[in-house]
Amino acid sequence: MAKHVHTSEDPSTGIYTCPMHPEVRQKGPGKCPQCGMFLVPEVAGGHEHHGHGGALRLRTSKT
Repeated sequence: MAKHVHTSEDPSTGIYTCPMHPEVRQKGPGKCPQCGMFLVPEVAGGHEHHGHGGALRLRTSKT
């Protein structure tokens, strides 16, 4: 299995897209006209980041 590594290199193509509406694409950052979310850089090669495979765990403090 390939190791998933984050680097400081900018892999973006200069095109930004909406995480919820991938059909929304534009040159440079901005907001999605459909939902208002911030656009994120589209990664060269079409690789989408899907997190690190773990379930979100919330900790509650005992106060």
